[in-house]
Amino acid sequence: NNSASGDDLSYMALHARIEPDMQVHCPCHTKKVKNFTDILDMLYRKFPDPPSPRVFLILNRLSLEKTVATPDNTNILAVHNLDV
Repeated sequence: NNSASGDDLSYMALHARIEPDMQVHCPCHTKKVKNFTDILDMLYRKFPDPPSPRVFLILNRLSLEKTVATPDNTNILAVHNLDV
């Protein structure tokens, strides 16, 4: 998909379900990758030559922020995923 100026406007979408509520979601629990770094590493391995120059990342950042900001937060995975 090119713009009038000839720039490549294509993108790849990633809906990373890494939010705290999805960390405990039971279906496929044993197969679910919850660590955002691991997900990104898998993408780099799968697409050494990216199919597009941009990635549109979809996630619920507010959910991660609320969990991390909770005074008694023990969810270190949420802290890590927000930091990535």
